[in-house]
Amino acid sequence: MVRSEIRQLSLFVAILTWGFALFLVNATATDQSNLELRGGLWWDGERFVAKTLYSVNGLFAATRPSHVDSVLDLNGKFVVPPFADAHVHNLADLKDLENDIHEDLADGVFYAMEMDPGLELSPDVLRRVNKPNSVDVIYTQGLVTPSWGIMADMYTMLAQMGRFGERKTLSQVDTREVFIIDNESDLQQKWPALAAKNRDFIKVIVAFSEEEAKRRSNSRYGGKPPEYSAKAGIDPVVLKRLVQRAHAAGLRVSAHIETAADFRLALNSGVDIIAHLPAAWQIGTKTGFTDSSLEHWKLTEEDARLTAEKGTSVVTTIFKEPSDPDAKKYREVYGHNLQLLARAGARLLLGTDMRGSISDEVLYIASLRVLDNRALLKTLTGTTPKAIFPSRKIGELRDGYEASFLALDTNPIEDLESIKRISFRIKQGYVIRATANGSAKE
Repeated sequence: MVRSEIRQLSLFVAILTWGFALFLVNATATDQSNLELRGGLWWDGERFVAKTLYSVNGLFAATRPSHVDSVLDLNGKFVVPPFADAHVHNLADLKDLENDIHEDLADGVFYAMEMDPGLELSPDVLRRVNKPNSVDVIYTQGLVTPSWGIMADMYTMLAQMGRFGERKTLSQVDTREVFIIDNESDLQQKWPALAAKNRDFIKVIVAFSEEEAKRRSNSRYGGKPPEYSAKAGIDPVVLKRLVQRAHAAGLRVSAHIETAADFRLALNSGVDIIAHLPAAWQIGTKTGFTDSSLEHWKLTEEDARLTAEKGTSVVTTIFKEPSDPDAKKYREVYGHNLQLLARAGARLLLGTDMRGSISDEVLYIASLRVLDNRALLKTLTGTTPKAIFPSRKIGELRDGYEASFLALDTNPIEDLESIKRISFRIKQGYVIRATANGSAKE
């Protein structure tokens, strides 16, 4: 290892020792080198085990290579795979990108699923992500919504505000930032553009499907953006056809949902990812139901069984502040649904939908006392990243997998708050360094 690399690594260790702030104002990656990683307690999916691993060409190796550039003493830290967020709405706007990357890396989030960027992705954005000193992201590009839906209203408002330059109407942003699909004819006509823009997955809005015909033409269910509303989502027949086309093209489909009926429709239509638990955004009479029953948002045992059987992934996105006036209702629904899904063995993924950090989401779920710390750590570091990037060797700390990890100060199985106390981060064999003053120190 050359002298400059030794100096970089020494300074990094010093930063840890000095206890600098862990938020990222600037982040860089040191040159990749063969590292001996000793003195750590490594998560094996069930427990923490003391052992030594090596980072060789960005991959974990269980045996010592012929040449080691440097030894990194983990000093009894608890080593886990990096975190993932399966529902974000950042990492897309160039003017905010650096800050988005820094915040995610500070939170330990190395992998993300962007569910609607709200604008066309620029080459400059795509060049800045999916790198060792950045966040690895998959994107949808132009969500699918009917003309009567709330997202059509949202994009109309954004166009009128000038977000898309000279294109000021919904028809002018259609097939670029958003896809307005009301019927099978629209789907057939716009499919080539939809498939061309979405190389990772397609996002579709499913909402209040149990009353879709009733709500689609009734202004009573409206609402002015950015307020949420009780408007209907995509036609159920069109949804099924969309999923069939997507799967034939090798694309996954993610569905926004509101109610248990929406969850059921998405499941039976064959979507790959249900982007929320029911009631992730709203609950009660303001959603357009005249009764006060919570059954509109409660899943059944059969729903949970079928979710597990089909292998459909379900993203949580349920973090709520205690001050929310409907906090008790949300907790009742979330606890009920999570218990059924967990008991059935359904694949749960963690996502924030940009409400709080991923650790806030995890700790909120823990407060429901349905999933224990071990199950949540597995979901955060294993199930979620693997679902975002199913073809990559990530989410485990073993031979042949990407040499990416976080070192936590204390045992997260005993104290889940530990996921907020990250001593340092390594991604694909590179040390990710943070400084509190906005400059990368050499």
